[in-house]
Amino acid sequence: MAIQIDARELWHSTLDSLEVEVTRPVFDTFLRGTSSYWSSDHQLVVTTPNPFVVDFLEQRMYSTIKRTLELVSSFAVEVSFEVDSATESSTPSTTHVVQHHAPKRLPPGNGQSLPLVERYTFDKFIVGKSNQLAHAASLAVSEKPGQNYNPLFLYSSVGLGKSHLLHAIGQRLSQQGKSVLYVTAEQFTNEFIKAIREGQTEQFRARYRNTDALLMDDIQFISGKEQTQEGFFHIFNELHNANCQIVLTCDRHPKAITSLEERLTSRFEWGLTADIQAPDLETRIAILQNKAEAQKIVIEASALEYIAANVTSNIRELEGNLNRVLVYASIYSAPISLELAQEALPDLLTHASGSSPSPEQILKVVATHYNIPIESLLGKRRDTIIVLARQIAMYLLKDAGVISLTDIGRLLGGRARSSVLHAHGKISRSLNTDPRLAANIRVIREGLRVGTS
Repeated sequence: MAIQIDARELWHSTLDSLEVEVTRPVFDTFLRGTSSYWSSDHQLVVTTPNPFVVDFLEQRMYSTIKRTLELVSSFAVEVSFEVDSATESSTPSTTHVVQHHAPKRLPPGNGQSLPLVERYTFDKFIVGKSNQLAHAASLAVSEKPGQNYNPLFLYSSVGLGKSHLLHAIGQRLSQQGKSVLYVTAEQFTNEFIKAIREGQTEQFRARYRNTDALLMDDIQFISGKEQTQEGFFHIFNELHNANCQIVLTCDRHPKAITSLEERLTSRFEWGLTADIQAPDLETRIAILQNKAEAQKIVIEASALEYIAANVTSNIRELEGNLNRVLVYASIYSAPISLELAQEALPDLLTHASGSSPSPEQILKVVATHYNIPIESLLGKRRDTIIVLARQIAMYLLKDAGVISLTDIGRLLGGRARSSVLHAHGKISRSLNTDPRLAANIRVIREGLRVGTS
């Protein structure tokens, strides 16, 4: 059977899923700006800017990309990579080719800046109770840079919109004629190390202080890097003293960043610190409606509600599941109904068959798994195993979304909400590097699933 699916839609949906799965530097360096076309019914060709990217994708990411493609499309897909060349004499058949257009990006403020993604604007940011403060502060900063909140420190778990706001600020300032420097903390670190190696630290500092606004993503990356922190400290002071706007994003509160110098922690809190929580059901539905309207696609309200009700903690995952439904509908040329959404997303249907676990159930399963009394989780004891179990409980309670961060902290020994965020971030990161922890949490989740089914 010939494939009817649009190559652009398939690859765009795959990119959305990969953006959640891989690190930001890998995505920005090797996946952004790629395109795709069908060379045959089951052969998707991904075009890249240069041979270096081709080599990396073939050698390091082939299996991940193929698995994600097949998960999104629900059929077997072969994938290959080639360098995109506008000067090639032959072009793919127009019957199959549909180029994936990467998001438009605004020109950088100077040669060191990463591009700003044009689709990340204030108009396209859905505001709800979970992000009102962060959104309002970002608007204020874009209207009066260097005056209202300087620095502005935005923090949240992955995929909740802090980078969207960062890009929106950058675009608004660029439209006002301001020079904007947008970088990741990893890029800053790499450039700083190179400057030290080449004896060009003064030139490095000059590049970073010659801007109206510094926007830096994932500031937690400088944790534990003493020389980088020293370099950033001086640049921060120079920009702040010159009333240049500084906006930072992070996956946790400044005080929860381990191995960060106290003088930087205090400076990060000079202006305004705003967190973004997981969106509530109404906001999640609005996000899906907005995305569907932007693509001029008609989706039954029940289908949107089904997706929104079962994806609670990550906007990228939310949009990724919507894209998967759209691809499924394209393959079968069917209207997007609740039944089709359930067929396209069987994993969500499995999840929906049971109710969300209650806080009491989560505490009981975690305590049982680690063979400790529930009272120990709720108390002040700092034994290693109890601290780990308590952090896992915080992680699971936050993901369940049944009680607020403040209530989670209060339940587990009267701790601050920043402690809950710190625990969630720590467990999230450790899952990628600690197979034993990942296995334990899988067992705990299975126990919760059985207990609520």
